Amino acid sequence: MSLRPALAARRSGRGAAASPMKQRRVRLAAVGCALLAVTSAQVSTAGVAGASALPGPVVGGEVSLPGGGAAPGLHVTVLLPEMLPTAGRHPAVSLGTATTDSAGRWSVRLPARLPAQAQARADANDGVLNVLAVTTAHTADGVAETAVAALAVGVGKSSGDTDASRRARSVMSDQGAVRLEVVDASAQRSSAVRARAPGSSESASTIAGQDYSGVPVQPDITSCEPGIFYTKHISTTGAYTLAGEAHAYYDAVGSFTYSSTASTDLSVGVSYNFGSTFSVAGNFHVGNSMGFSSGYSRGPQAAYQWKVPVLYSKDEIWEQCFGGDQYDKTTVTAQKVSLWSGGANGAYGANVIGKDGEVAYDNSNPAYRAVVLRNSFFAESSGRAQTYSGAASIFGFSVTGTTSYGTTREQKISAGSGLGEHDIWGRYGLPGSTSDLVFYSW
Repeated sequence: MSLRPALAARRSGRGAAASPMKQRRVRLAAVGCALLAVTSAQVSTAGVAGASALPGPVVGGEVSLPGGGAAPGLHVTVLLPEMLPTAGRHPAVSLGTATTDSAGRWSVRLPARLPAQAQARADANDGVLNVLAVTTAHTADGVAETAVAALAVGVGKSSGDTDASRRARSVMSDQGAVRLEVVDASAQRSSAVRARAPGSSESASTIAGQDYSGVPVQPDITSCEPGIFYTKHISTTGAYTLAGEAHAYYDAVGSFTYSSTASTDLSVGVSYNFGSTFSVAGNFHVGNSMGFSSGYSRGPQAAYQWKVPVLYSKDEIWEQCFGGDQYDKTTVTAQKVSLWSGGANGAYGANVIGKDGEVAYDNSNPAYRAVVLRNSFFAESSGRAQTYSGAASIFGFSVTGTTSYGTTREQKISAGSGLGEHDIWGRYGLPGSTSDLVFYSW
């Protein structure tokens, strides 16, 4: 005989005012436990005693022509950019160089013992080093093209590996694939090219009406060799960036918390035309120690997304050349989660209560449902990363954010004392499982 009462009887207690007479079903529960073993095929040696005798992490990617064809024989420089919030030229440190193969692929093994400046940045960013891979080239008729890939490299802290550095290595194969873009006509070094196309370019693959999508290119091996790069800072500003959400129905209270060193990857924007338009060129990891926690707690009948304050930097990348330097790209990069003068600790995003309640429960997968006992709580403190497109809009670039649950990023529901049942469910799996992204409430 089923211990589950008739659905109509169970729902009779969920009156319009969340009646305290919501009927409670009797439920037998079998409690088990499991051990999740996490392994990594790579172990970072950066900063470990004796690491100089061991190989460093490998970064790599693929460079294509504007139309997608292979771009062989090009020089790629992996840079540690200096994006200081001050005017002037800031030299970028080269961490290695490579040449693209016949398919446009390249790879660079970083030093086993990183330069002190690079290791210090990784230590302050939860063991992840944000770098840029820069490629410059030109066509036979002198048109300059460039590509920039943003890479979040898991090198570990001086004291050893971290969860963030291991995760960064596990997704390394998804990064580094970029296409060359024709540099804006106004920034072409060749006076002949500038004369052909006064003003700005029409797109990232055309100049003066000519399409360069499939035109072969060759590396810059003239006055710009060996490729000394620097950045010019344009602006720093803050934007509230979507990080997560919480849901609470019936008589429950929901809360979302984002704390120090939460693991977040934010897309990097690159522009060939000084920031008039942007495209995505990889991700930077933001895992700094904030010194504060941010979030909210509301309910019942409340469900909102939450945005955290993030500082973003807009910079230009230039290559030093004889007879005039070459503009390569304008970038928009996340620097850190931080308050700014006059700013708030965060901001509410969309009201998402429409994902909760009876109708949403009925449409959910029964295998992904669970119950929270009255006067108790449940918190999602692990699970796979959740991605939000349009997490923020800054400098005309729409940022995509991916954040992992952990002890520093938590969705929580606290059930009230009502006699009715507090149901929760996940969209992709049981709440608390590695398949779940966010859980909902009835």
